[in-house]
Amino acid sequence: MKTLGYYNGKYDEIENMAIPMNDRVCWFGDGVYDAGPAHNYRIYAADEHIDRFFNSAGMLDIKIPLSKGNLKDLLHEMVMKMDDGDLFVYVQCTRGTDAVRNHIFSQNG
Repeated sequence: MKTLGYYNGKYDEIENMAIPMNDRVCWFGDGVYDAGPAHNYRIYAADEHIDRFFNSAGMLDIKIPLSKGNLKDLLHEMVMKMDDGDLFVYVQCTRGTDAVRNHIFSQNG
């Protein structure tokens, strides 16, 4: 596979994926991400990237729906599905969707 994404429990090529337009990341850039290289199907400093990702989310009160261990397993699984083991891994989590556009975010999401 050349590109791979994961959104709400589903895998697909990035070109086939879409996020809802009412996701707060579309309106306000309201999300966190981390990124880094993988070489020979191994993510470089995976634990450090995942710790930083969770710390960033915690500072913004964004809830990540996976544990650190589950996220690490998911990222490893995705890297193993790729055609080439030398790649760039990008992970992002948003606050989610709002029914109406509002600068104030829900404490639930």
